[in-house]
Amino acid sequence: MDVSLVTVTGDNGVSLEIPDNFFEFSANERLEPVVSEDGEKYYQIWHLGHHLGVYLHWKSGTVVAGSRLDRRVFANSTIQKFRECVLSLAEHFPYYSDDPDQDELNEAGRNLENLVGAIDRPAVDEGTFWSDFISDIVMGSYVE
Repeated sequence: MDVSLVTVTGDNGVSLEIPDNFFEFSANERLEPVVSEDGEKYYQIWHLGHHLGVYLHWKSGTVVAGSRLDRRVFANSTIQKFRECVLSLAEHFPYYSDDPDQDELNEAGRNLENLVGAIDRPAVDEGTFWSDFISDIVMGSYVE
């Protein structure tokens, strides 16, 4: 899978180098500032249509994802770890053969959990962006 890094800039001169795409996700053309219901400032960095966004929390530097900020889940501890996870997962694609059995799907899930966990251990905790992605892999959702 071909993933390149692009530099995305916001109104205040902040710029980030992020992956340009990953499956159906695309980098925003610019950093979009968003304020959550609890008053916290985020920048939307990625989107999946109008359904899902990936956001950088400005104060902590953590990356979260969700259909809305009030429904966000943890993705990565830092933007650097997010970038590293995406690039590493793209490098290892395809994750299984064209006609995988359940054992092969389970093995792919374990391998990806180890890969992401080695980069950012909390990113594979249950209920996170990457644990949901890996669950989709185990269900066979990403056959090339």
